[in-house]
Amino acid sequence: MGKSVEDLQREASQLETSDKYRLVRNLLADADGDHESDVDDAWLKTIKRRRQEIRDGKVKTRAAAEVMADAYARLQDGR
Repeated sequence: MGKSVEDLQREASQLETSDKYRLVRNLLADADGDHESDVDDAWLKTIKRRRQEIRDGKVKTRAAAEVMADAYARLQDGR
């Protein structure tokens, strides 16, 4: 029989923080099956496309503070 959950948790608590995060991501991906992988692939594809649009000058970026101020103003105006 394998190790108990308590034993695994005790061992995992000794890992570096970055390794803990990696372990959690891997366990969640394993529990979710391929669905999580499909979502990750879709996001990666979107990120690459949007990055290229910025580099090509097809879209303009805005400062986060400006975007948040605009959003807040719209909420205040009821838009």
